[in-house]
Amino acid sequence: MQPSELIPNDADESVTVESAERYRAFFETSSDALFVEDAAGRILDVNARACELLGYTRDEFQRMSAADLLPFDTPHDPTDAEALQTQVRFRLETVNRHKDGRLIPVEVVGHRTSLGGQELWLVSVRDISDQKRLKRALAGRSAQLARLNRLSKVLSKSLDGAWIAQTAVNRIRALADLDAAAIAVVDDLRDAPTPIYYSSGISDAFKARFVAHTRTADRLIRQVATLGFPLIIDDVRNDTNLPSRIRRLVAAEGVRTLVLLPIVVGGKVRGVLATAYPRVTEVDEAILHLLEMAVGHVGHALANAWLFRREQQRAAQQQTLVDILSLAIQSMRTEDLLPALAEHAGRLLDADGAFITRWDEVAHATVHLAAYGRYRDLYPSLPPTPADQPTLTQAVLEAERPIGVHDVHHTPLLRRSFAEKFSTRSLLGLPLIAHDRRLGALLIASDTPRRFAQAEIELAQSAAHLVALAIDNARLHDELRQQAHSLSEEVALRTQELRNANEQLRSLDRLKSQLIEQIGHQFRTPVANIGTHLRLLESGRPEKHDHYMAILNDQTEALKRLIETVTAFAEVDLAPDARPFEPWPIANVVDPLATRYRLDAAAKSIQFDVVVGGAELRVRANPQRIGTALNEILSNAFDYTDEGGRVTLAVEHVDEGGRGWVRISVIDTGVGIPADELPRVFDQFFRGRQRLLQVRGVGIGLSLVQAIVQTEGGRVTAESGGVGQGSTFRLWLPAVD
Repeated sequence: MQPSELIPNDADESVTVESAERYRAFFETSSDALFVEDAAGRILDVNARACELLGYTRDEFQRMSAADLLPFDTPHDPTDAEALQTQVRFRLETVNRHKDGRLIPVEVVGHRTSLGGQELWLVSVRDISDQKRLKRALAGRSAQLARLNRLSKVLSKSLDGAWIAQTAVNRIRALADLDAAAIAVVDDLRDAPTPIYYSSGISDAFKARFVAHTRTADRLIRQVATLGFPLIIDDVRNDTNLPSRIRRLVAAEGVRTLVLLPIVVGGKVRGVLATAYPRVTEVDEAILHLLEMAVGHVGHALANAWLFRREQQRAAQQQTLVDILSLAIQSMRTEDLLPALAEHAGRLLDADGAFITRWDEVAHATVHLAAYGRYRDLYPSLPPTPADQPTLTQAVLEAERPIGVHDVHHTPLLRRSFAEKFSTRSLLGLPLIAHDRRLGALLIASDTPRRFAQAEIELAQSAAHLVALAIDNARLHDELRQQAHSLSEEVALRTQELRNANEQLRSLDRLKSQLIEQIGHQFRTPVANIGTHLRLLESGRPEKHDHYMAILNDQTEALKRLIETVTAFAEVDLAPDARPFEPWPIANVVDPLATRYRLDAAAKSIQFDVVVGGAELRVRANPQRIGTALNEILSNAFDYTDEGGRVTLAVEHVDEGGRGWVRISVIDTGVGIPADELPRVFDQFFRGRQRLLQVRGVGIGLSLVQAIVQTEGGRVTAESGGVGQGSTFRLWLPAVD
C-alpha cells in the first residue's frame, strides 16, 4: 500500500483519520521505511522500518532533516527545495547514508498533504540494493556474452590453428581478468605426443622449464581428458592430482590455485586451458562457466582450422600420389625415375629423407638405389649390403608388411655401424612388391624420434604400391628397348593395370566429392542457425538471450554429432589385419559401452536394459572396430527413442548355419523403420523419412557398421515392425569356443 492510499493529497481538504490505531498499525508495520516531514524537510515521525533501514532511533530522526540522510559530499541546491513547493508528488532514486556511514541505494516516493492546516510530506523509502546488484550482474553477464561473441567472431576469421590458440589465450585472459593463462594443444594431424604451448602472462623462462617436462605435462592433459570436465586445484602445493614435478615447478613460480579446462576439438579432448592465480582462490561459478563457454569457442575454431588444414593436406597428398602415378606411366629411364620417386615419397609424409633399395635375388644383397634429402648423392654410392648383415629391406620383404623402427640405433633390423653414418633416428620401411615380385623397399626417414600414425602408414603403403608399379614399369620399359616385339603384350597388360589404378583413384575422388556434398548439405542448416542466433545475441532483445543460447547449444550439438560421425568414418581402418587377433571376451567391448549409455539413458529418461546370457562369450576380431560398430548402433537407438522409451542390449550365443555365433542385439521402442526403407538402411548416404525428421546426419553410420562387421567375418541385420514399432539391429560375430 502506498501512502497516497492512506492520506489524501488534496491540499484543500483536511485529512480525517477515522481510526488512529489503524493508521498507526499501517505506519509501523509497513515493509517500506516511512517518514513524515514538514515543508522544510524536517523529520517529524518515522516508522520502525526506517529505524531498521538507516540505523537511527526515532528520537535521533526527529532531530534531523531529510538532507542529513544524504551523503556528506552532496551539494545543497536551493532550486530543489523551490521545485518541491510546486509538486504534489515526486519519485526518485538516490542514496541514503546509514548511521554507520554506509551508503544505501533507495527509491524515494513522496506525497504532499495537509493535516490540521499544516503542509506535510509523507515519504516512502525502499531499499533497492538487491535490484542494483541484479542490474550490475545482468550488465556484467551481457558484457561477458558480448565479449564471448566477439571472441567467437575473431577466432572464426582465421583458419590458422596457431594464431587461433594464441589469440584465444590472450583474449580469454583479458575476458576473465586472469593473472595468467596458457593453452596446450596436441596437433591432431601427426598425432604428436608433444603438446604445443601458447601462453599469456607467463614468463618465457617458466614456459621453457615447463616444456622441458613434456611427458609429465602430456600426462596432465590426458588426465584432464579422462575426467572430461574442469579440474580445479585449490592449492597446488598440497594437491596430489598434479604430478609432483609439475606441482613443484608451478608452486615455485608463485601459483597457488590452478584451473584446468579440457578443450574439445572434433569430439576429442585435444588440449587444456590452464588459468593461474597467485593466491589460494575460490573460483567463482560464473567465471568457471565463462571459461567453459570460451574454450567451447576455441575448440570449435580449432576444429574448423584443423579440418581445413586436413583437407589441404589430403589434397596435397592426393596430388603427390597422382604425381607418382604420372611418373609410373611415363617412359622414363630407371636411373632418372628413382630419385624423383624418392623425392615424392619423402614429401608425401613430410619426412626428412626417403630411400629406395632393391633386393638382388641373385646376389642375395640389398642394393642402395636412390635417396631424397641430404644423402641424395651419398646413398647410391654405398656398396650393397650382403644378406648375412641385417637390413630393414630384408625384414619388410620377409614380413610383407610395413615395419616402423622408432630408434635405428637400438634395433636388430639394422647394423648400428651402418645407422651411425646417418642422422636418421626413426624409419618406416615398406616392401616394394609388384606382381608378386619382391623388388626392394621404400624407407621413410625422420631425423627426430617419430612414431608413424596408422593413417600415415596407410598413405605410405599407397605410395609404396605406386612406387613399386613405377619401378616395375620402368624395368619393363628398359627391357622393351631391347625386346620391343616379344614384350609388347606384357607392356600393354601393365599399362592397363596402371589405368585401372588411375580409375580407382578417380572413383575415390568422386566418392570424396559426393561425401563433401552430403556433409555440406547437412552442415548448412545448423551453421545458418548459429549465425542467425549469434546476430540475435548481439542485437536482439536481452530477455531472449537464454532462448538464443539454448538454440545455439542445440545447433552446436548437431554439428558435433555430424563431425563425430564423419571423423569415425574417416579414421576407422577397414584393411584386413596382418595377424589374427587372439580370442577375447565380448564383454571387454560390451561392458564399457553399457556403462557409458546408462548415463545417457538416465539423462534422457530412457529405460536401458543389458542382458548377457550364458558363459563367457569369446570372439576373434578387431576389438576397436567392433566397439565402433556397436557404439554406432547404440547411439542410433538412443537418438531415435523418445523420453520414456526403452533400449535393450542383449548378448547371447546362437547356433545357425552349422556354426556358433555371438549375437549382439540392440532393441529399441523408437520411431521404427518403414517396410519399404528396411532393405536400404545399410546403403551409403541413405537416410529414411523418419530419420530425416528425428536426427541430423549424413547417412554413413550404418554403412560403416556393415563394412566393419563384414570385414571381421560377420554380418549385421535390421528388423522393424514399421513406423512407431521400434527397431532391432543385430551384430553376428563368429564365436570362438
